[in-house]
Parts: sequence; structure tokens; C-alpha cells
Amino acid sequence: MPENKAEITTIFLDIGGVLLELNLEPLLAEITRATGLSPRELWGGQNHNAYHALERGEIGFEEYYRQVFGPAGSGRQLPLEDFKELWLAVLGQPTPVLDLLPTLLRQAKVFLLSNSNEVHFTRLYSDHDFMEQVDGVIASHLVGHRKPEREIFELALRKAGVRPEQALFVDDFVENVAAAQAMGIRAHHYRDDIDALRIFLQKYGLHLPT
Repeated sequence: MPENKAEITTIFLDIGGVLLELNLEPLLAEITRATGLSPRELWGGQNHNAYHALERGEIGFEEYYRQVFGPAGSGRQLPLEDFKELWLAVLGQPTPVLDLLPTLLRQAKVFLLSNSNEVHFTRLYSDHDFMEQVDGVIASHLVGHRKPEREIFELALRKAGVRPEQALFVDDFVENVAAAQAMGIRAHHYRDDIDALRIFLQKYGLHLPT
């Protein structure tokens, strides 16, 4: 039997990997070509810290670029504008989850809860109407915290004005799902399986088109 729908008032949705496909391979391949860094090296150590700082809004995109590629003449060069173009191309086509958004908005408040950065955020508002259709957006680089940090979930709950047990959360990273669940938020790990997501939403009383 579905759990009481009345207690579910709010849905938090990730953007990249849930509403939009993520195309990381071209970006990683070009950075590897330009820097000689493998993807493991790129996301590890100091570069890993820089990426998290970018997502928390502690550094800007150009500073992140400088930290990844080093000073001019270092031998690790990819022009900033080329890097930015590849960075923006990470945001791919809409997923089937986006088709559910109008139905969800009729039944609950919907907030976007995303690890983001200034460059992607600007492009999202430029290219996608759904950014303005939802009830609110919690973006890591604007609030100074990123998933799976507890603070960003606390901020999201306060912004929505709900208790954890009143909310659902959908994300494509299992560690983010686990962090939400640890706070009492019902959460679903989305893995490009729209049918599994539909089952999760219906379990909590949401009515979806067949």
C-alpha cells in the first residue's frame, strides 16, 4: 500500500544526471590530452579540492581553470574559451524525468537541489524553462555547501519549509542519496531507469500518467 500521500509535500530533484544527461567523456578526454592527467589524477588531490571549491562558490571558474592547467608555459594548456565550451557541453539532452515535471508540480512543491557552478548555472537559466517553472532552486555555489554535505540538505528543507519526512529526493549519486536518507528524507538513486523512479514516486502516493 502507498504511504500516506498527505505527508509528502515537497520533491527535491537533482539536475545533471536526473533532469539532464551528463556528457563527461569529451571533457575528460580533452583535458587528459591537454594536461597529461588521467581522469583519476584530474579529480584527485589538489584538483579534487579545487573542483569542490568551485561547486561551493569559494573560487570562480577562471581560478578553477588556472588550478587545473597551471601557469602559462607549464605544458598543460587548453585555452580558457575551449575549456569553457567543453565544460558547458557536459550538460546534455533532457531525460524522461523532465517529462514528469508538470505532473509533479501539480501535486507537490518541486525544488531543484544541485551541485553547480557559475558557468553551468548561467547556461541552465538561458537554455531551460524548467529553471523558472519550479518552486525554487538550491545551487551549491550560491549557498556555500555541496551534496552530500548535511548543511545543503538543511538549507533546502528550510527554504521549502518542510520536515525531512515530508520530502522526497532524487539524485544520480548514491552518496547524495545516502546523505539525504540519513536525515530522514525519502530518497531514490536514479540510474537512467524511469520505470524505477515512477515506482518510487507512486509508492508515496503521487499519481503519474500511464
